[in-house]
Amino acid sequence: MPQSHLKLKYKTIGPFLFVDKISGINTHAPDTGKPGLVEMLQEELKQTLFVASRLDKGTSGALAFALNVEAAQKLTKKFENHEVRKKYIFLTHKEHKLTTLEHHSLIYKDGNLPMSDRKSSNPNSTTLFNFLKEVGPYFLWEAQPRTGKPHQIRLHAEDCGIPVLGDSEHGGKPFYRLCLHSQELQFELDGNNYLHTSPQPVWIHALPEKDLQLFECLYKRQCLLEIPHIKSDCLRWVHRELEDYRIDQFGEQFWVYWYKKDNPTEEDLKLFESLSHTLDCNGWVREMINRGIHGEKSRIWPIGKPETRWTASENGIHYQFRSDQGMSPGLFLDQRENRKWVLNHSKKQKVLNLFCYTGGFTVNAAIGNAAETCSVDVSQNYLEWTQENMLLNHIDLKNGLHQFWEADSLFFLRSCIKKGRKFDVIICDPPSMGRSKEGVFQIHRNLPELLEGCLKCLEPEGQILLSSNYEAWTLEDLQKHVFAYRNIYPIEILPTPPASYDFELPSEPPLMKSLIIKRR
Repeated sequence: MPQSHLKLKYKTIGPFLFVDKISGINTHAPDTGKPGLVEMLQEELKQTLFVASRLDKGTSGALAFALNVEAAQKLTKKFENHEVRKKYIFLTHKEHKLTTLEHHSLIYKDGNLPMSDRKSSNPNSTTLFNFLKEVGPYFLWEAQPRTGKPHQIRLHAEDCGIPVLGDSEHGGKPFYRLCLHSQELQFELDGNNYLHTSPQPVWIHALPEKDLQLFECLYKRQCLLEIPHIKSDCLRWVHRELEDYRIDQFGEQFWVYWYKKDNPTEEDLKLFESLSHTLDCNGWVREMINRGIHGEKSRIWPIGKPETRWTASENGIHYQFRSDQGMSPGLFLDQRENRKWVLNHSKKQKVLNLFCYTGGFTVNAAIGNAAETCSVDVSQNYLEWTQENMLLNHIDLKNGLHQFWEADSLFFLRSCIKKGRKFDVIICDPPSMGRSKEGVFQIHRNLPELLEGCLKCLEPEGQILLSSNYEAWTLEDLQKHVFAYRNIYPIEILPTPPASYDFELPSEPPLMKSLIIKRR
């Protein structure tokens, strides 16, 4: 179970814990190995939580858990007796001639599918609806369920002819998400009044769907995570939620990785200007061309008046960022937890950082009191950048403990094998494809030779941190390549720390695959 670098956001009042659930995550685990929100919180808090009510996976908003059995039993009874005041808001694409509705029906299950019989003479569910306002082409309603049946609001909204936007199961028009939000929870217990109001969702604003999708990404992270010192720290705002781009924030500037074949339109750039106002910082939009296919230089567009070079921190460690060198500003945030692992496993170790790029792993190894570090990259510019990052963190480069080699990593490993040079920790994060004077490196073709070289250069009890963003492979594919060496070398495979929750949720497959190979 992952432990996120960024802490989950919650508040405790008495014996209850209140959260703002995001759309797209289950209240609790739907299957083994796919933790829900309660399991994530339990792992972080290191204590058991008790579920008294649930929200559907697509529904966002206010949710309460109990911290002990007694409180859970009391709150469950409150829900059963309909003594908990629940207020929801939702959008619909259908206009209704009335502004107030009260609906009753018999809700039952046909297999696993909740159904509503509005003609039943024995209804078991009641919902009050109040029209609030028009939101662009849609209509905003408030729903107050008087009972707590599965899918009750969604079923009753469908019965009333105002299906929830995005609810394809119950007559709603397709949308990027289910537009149903638990706005408020209130109950009295043991003489105390408990009230939790959730931040309003972004879809209550009359914006184009493309704009809403971007700001939904920000909203989800702001609801899910305690985000500290964002003007000096680093965070991923958009991961794989959107097809055309991803967005990171590096301290006082943000960075858009633009993957679409066409250039950003004027409308796109205006959207990023709006993002700039929301984040209160400037940024860059970088075209992410395929270097193996395209020969032209990647283009870049400024948003506001960004700096060409600036600094920011991650886990208290400082890095320099550049917009004028390469397609990334200098740090891959999906390696955040792996860098922390290197920091914690480098003491008195000889550390080799292959394909070192700007030396993030090297900096962490040095701060972690490595006996020595060796950074290897084909680019002298990146090696100099690595040294800049080390100096930024007051690391002594004159004590002879840190070496920098401008070389192809495969060539360097061959040289180490000839000389009998070995390391305790090897960081191996190769690109999917890279060029050097030695030739073209392609991970699907060259990984066996790379692994062989790393294993031959590894000390007994040494460890290799191996990772890859090659999208054609899964983590299982990467493991199969390593398993092929178990009969040749005495090794075991260990998991790496999962990426923080600003990347994938625990139930989602990671884009960046990584593992630790330990030599026994």
